[in-house]
Amino acid sequence: MRKKILLTVVVALLVMVSLRSCARGPEIKFSIDSETVGTQPFTVRFSGGGEGLRSSTVSYVGKYSTILLETKQYPEGVKDDTVTISLNPFSGIEDGPAEIRATAETYGGGIGSAGSASKTRKIVADLSPPKITVISATEEKILHAGSGVIIYKVSPDAVESGVRIGDKFFKGHKAAPGAGFSDEDVRISFFSYPHAVTEGETVLVTATDAIGNKRNLPVSYNLERNPIEETRIDITDKFIRTKMLPLINASEEMSLKEIFLVVNTRIRLVNKKKIDRVLSRTAEKIMWEGAFLRPVGALQAAFQKRNYFHNGEALDTQFHLGYDLASQKRNPVRASNNGVVVFADDLGIYGNTIIIDHGMGVATLYSHLSSMSAHRGDTIAKGDKIGTTGATGLAFGDHLHFGIYVGGVPVSPVQWWDGFWVRTRITENIEDARKATGGVRREK
Repeated sequence: MRKKILLTVVVALLVMVSLRSCARGPEIKFSIDSETVGTQPFTVRFSGGGEGLRSSTVSYVGKYSTILLETKQYPEGVKDDTVTISLNPFSGIEDGPAEIRATAETYGGGIGSAGSASKTRKIVADLSPPKITVISATEEKILHAGSGVIIYKVSPDAVESGVRIGDKFFKGHKAAPGAGFSDEDVRISFFSYPHAVTEGETVLVTATDAIGNKRNLPVSYNLERNPIEETRIDITDKFIRTKMLPLINASEEMSLKEIFLVVNTRIRLVNKKKIDRVLSRTAEKIMWEGAFLRPVGALQAAFQKRNYFHNGEALDTQFHLGYDLASQKRNPVRASNNGVVVFADDLGIYGNTIIIDHGMGVATLYSHLSSMSAHRGDTIAKGDKIGTTGATGLAFGDHLHFGIYVGGVPVSPVQWWDGFWVRTRITENIEDARKATGGVRREK
């Protein structure tokens, strides 16, 4: 008798647990990091008991209106779902205190009734993006693979701004005190229309605030075509053995073709990423003055699309994004303009390389050097000797590979060598913008 009573109690407890499990209502969790919510997405997670979720809704509840943001119906068996929500400023949502309300229902599982739950999260809606006022922007031609400058003002809530062309972003730098401006909200962005970006891309001045609200302001321009020369490079066995093999730890089984491809693709990419890391930091002030000095030497190669062949077989295609200049062997190499040395070391296919930061994203690169007399951290004046030309790295002979980078993007250096272009397209734009925004900053 006692065993029957005990068994009855156990069965009753199991039935109760089963009923509670089946009838258990859903759980709701918000992933909202801050009380203030902008246009950046946030998520709401729904977890259903019993036979799973039946439905879910997410709504904005404001002072004057309730707006349905998301609603879903689920087939049986869905236990969990995460819904991504973005507040749309054009849907009637107003800035100010509000609530995000989420509700859900679960299936009853055939034993108990369907469970339901509702949960709210108080927020302050702020969907107003930063303001942008363009002060100076060229409506003349922009050279494909060339450079330009846009000077603009942002509202104080902007935490990041700059110029975007395609997938390339060029940071806007504070003009006060970096360029002598008195207005703390003025920004300067040196930019390029990159060679790899197709014609017709929109040039945008963009600004983002701390909660992700973004404003994009298109800038009118005319693109001047700048066709890139295409050339054929025939690689010899000797070149692979003497120039490429020392750059890798090749196994005995690797063919000359395999060695070439490893160096020309993988090592090249590693070296590019190194340059990108070095150029990701720049002084927040303009250090250069006037036109950049053109290195001494005859032009051997400019921007090129190079098709590589070995024993008549096409192996690879790469872009040569600098200027090769040659004169006499071990010719002195001089800094193109004032700046700070941010790299002075071996750089794989580039050989001995010096990179000088000229401020606000403008930098110069000097490669294949036989010797380097400048060191990382050195402050350099225009015309200072920094090394001598050579044939280190993948150089076919003694020469200088020279490059100018703007915002980490290689650009045609011809513009920066041209004093008239620098004065009329860069310097005068900056000077006019200073006058329009309150003049020169006076240091105390």
